[in-house]
Amino acid sequence: MNNVALQAGISNPRNNLKKTYLVQVDSDPAESGLNYLREGVMLDDGKSLPLSFRIIQEPPFLWMRNPPISYRK
Repeated sequence: MNNVALQAGISNPRNNLKKTYLVQVDSDPAESGLNYLREGVMLDDGKSLPLSFRIIQEPPFLWMRNPPISYRK
């Protein structure tokens, strides 16, 4: 289903909705990378607010990546 109005409402910064993402990485992240996220990330339209996150164990519903996430041609 493609609900344009719903998507616009969720993504519009004026609505100030918190979003949660599940991010899969190949290895444990380095502390320097985590600090980069804690300080905010530079985007095309300016710096983001500091990001909050937590590291969790891999959920059982995730599948093995083939090729791995870091694969480059």
